[in-house]
Amino acid sequence: GGGGGGKGGVASASKEMPHLKAKLHESVCAQAELQGRLVAAEEDIAAFDARMEVDRGELEQQRKKVAALQFAVVDKDKMQVKLATMEGKMGNVTALEQQVAATAEQL
Repeated sequence: GGGGGGKGGVASASKEMPHLKAKLHESVCAQAELQGRLVAAEEDIAAFDARMEVDRGELEQQRKKVAALQFAVVDKDKMQVKLATMEGKMGNVTALEQQVAATAEQL
């Protein structure tokens, strides 16, 4: 009666079938859940990127403001230097005028 073992194998395989189907269903469900999580994660990343873009835009505006302020400060410094130079020149002119006046008196 060695042939009976083969039949038993088929019977046990058909018994396993519902179990395997359940397993397959589980794994399909798990995969669907993972897929859902992946989509959600991608949406999160997209939202985060959008926020970052807004932040980047604001940062760029702040940078421009700072640059403008720095430029204004440099400009103001330049103006002060110009004024000082002009005052210096005016001082020189005054000194020259005094010299001329003194020389004229001597003549």
